[in-house]
Amino acid sequence: MSIVLIDEELLPDPYASEELGSAPMEAIADEELKGCRFLLIIQAIEAIKCNDTVGGAIKLACAFHPPPSGIRFVQARLHLKLTAPDGVKIIDLQPREGKGQPIEITINEKGTVEFGYGGFKASGGEDTTFKFTYKHPLIQGSGAGTALALWNFVEDPTIQEGLPGEQILALTLPLTGKIVGEVTLAAKVAREGIRGALLDLILSNGITRKYPVSFEVPTTLPPTNTEVFYLPGD
Repeated sequence: MSIVLIDEELLPDPYASEELGSAPMEAIADEELKGCRFLLIIQAIEAIKCNDTVGGAIKLACAFHPPPSGIRFVQARLHLKLTAPDGVKIIDLQPREGKGQPIEITINEKGTVEFGYGGFKASGGEDTTFKFTYKHPLIQGSGAGTALALWNFVEDPTIQEGLPGEQILALTLPLTGKIVGEVTLAAKVAREGIRGALLDLILSNGITRKYPVSFEVPTTLPPTNTEVFYLPGD
């Protein structure tokens, strides 16, 4: 069962020049942004064998919902910072680089998240624990070995159809139990035509840009990891 972490409307960024570049904020009216939302859910979360201990594998889905006014998402930057328990660090995450092609993501028994696309596959040679496939836009991710997962999304410049509605992300942790963190998001939307414009948006409650999240990693291994974590149609 999916767990909703965030389902919120995005707001204009008052400090746009400090984020994804300056944009004429007055060019896109507030009315045009109604329905512009960001959704972050956990699609699957399981305990996994991680060297000589038990860790966690988390499959996330983030969705960028443009408003019905003809505006599209062209760029986004997602931060997931883990704040508790103390000293928690990400073993690995994916995708680290996507080129608009289908990506096969595999999590092995060392907690390493492997990937493959376009005939190329990076693999550590361990037995497969979880596996799923998804097509990403142009994307870059980083944060392995730290408490901060960072993903940048960019629309395909050749077709300019905006960011796909849903993006699949994965990360592994070396521990189980309750995990606490915070999410920040900066995005850019565009409107085409004679009245074309760009606008920077953020995830904010009007006071802070840090959105708190928490989830629980099971402490015991499931009977068959692959059947639980692999979702049909991925």
